[in-house]
Amino acid sequence: MMETKKIWDEQAINEYKKDQIKALKTCVLIWAGVLAYLLIFGLVACLFLYGFLMLILFVVNLIFTLKLLAFMKKIEKGEADVKEIYCFYEKMSKHDTMMFVLNFLCGGIFAVLGTFYEMHVFQKGLDVGEEILGDDFKKERAASDRNARMNYCIYCQKNSREGNKLYRIKDGVICHWCLNKYIPMLPKRTENPMEMTGKKFTSVMKPESAVLKLSLTSKDLDERLEYLKQNNEQYSYFSPTKVLCDGCLELDEANALFRVAAVKENGYDSDRYGAPSGLIHSYSDVLGVCYERVYEYDNNACYEDALPAWEYTKKQTIVIAVSDRYLTEEVFALKLIPSKGILSSAKPQIDYAEQTVNELHGIFGKPVLPVRILHG
Repeated sequence: MMETKKIWDEQAINEYKKDQIKALKTCVLIWAGVLAYLLIFGLVACLFLYGFLMLILFVVNLIFTLKLLAFMKKIEKGEADVKEIYCFYEKMSKHDTMMFVLNFLCGGIFAVLGTFYEMHVFQKGLDVGEEILGDDFKKERAASDRNARMNYCIYCQKNSREGNKLYRIKDGVICHWCLNKYIPMLPKRTENPMEMTGKKFTSVMKPESAVLKLSLTSKDLDERLEYLKQNNEQYSYFSPTKVLCDGCLELDEANALFRVAAVKENGYDSDRYGAPSGLIHSYSDVLGVCYERVYEYDNNACYEDALPAWEYTKKQTIVIAVSDRYLTEEVFALKLIPSKGILSSAKPQIDYAEQTVNELHGIFGKPVLPVRILHG
């Protein structure tokens, strides 16, 4: 089995090298045409500033073209492996933006097309080269080069070219998919619920914003996940005896424990169920409960009151402020109550939220915090 993989790798490398030789030949031919164009028109207009700039650009592009030609010959002779090809393309790619601007301003349409094709060759060569070299090469580069470390997810080693959006953490970057598993253990609000007054506005933080705000490292993220596992092991005897709030809140009345649960409706995870932390809390951990009236931005809305361009969505977010090592609150949103008429639709939802908060106040025996307005 190992022998088969080795043969496949050699075949892939040979095919890759052939493709790069072919692409570079085409690139050199295109640049030869561009250089001829720059030289001819530069000499014709050499008495003018524009012609002088074209001649300068001719020299610059000639140097880059000779580099491409020399490296192509090196590949043909078998003196360049995949790693060398990758590093050459990466080095040349750093000048692409500068060359594009110069060719756009002084070289005309043919020079711009030549730059575009060269960028395409480099990009494709880098993508295929990474696939062949594999994760070990990415880890090696990330360990030795800080700039490279900012191009690969610290966990899965995928980069933005592989369809992943990357977010900055203190010691590298993390991709969207890897960040998803840490979302439950990140704060959802910009403020601590215990420090807010009733009229103060709050807003939801995106996970990447929370990571940046907290200046987290990969070690910090791993500690949070480990804390979640320890919490579930510590309360392995947790057994819900009562479910409230449309399935969002599970209570273990015998042991005075609760957990905010992930609930699905019609097979779709809506934001009303949020990203529950999965942590199990004791009733004694609760500091207070409240609800938030949710407003969302509407470009078409036009109000004369204090909230221009923000439209009330009828969603009521329940907030349970907790004393925990990592989280300040557990959050879920109540199910919408169908009602007739636009003007009267807010009241039953608000009544439902107040009833829920009073019920939780009775269960936990903790104070009711002031109502807040949430900009979602």
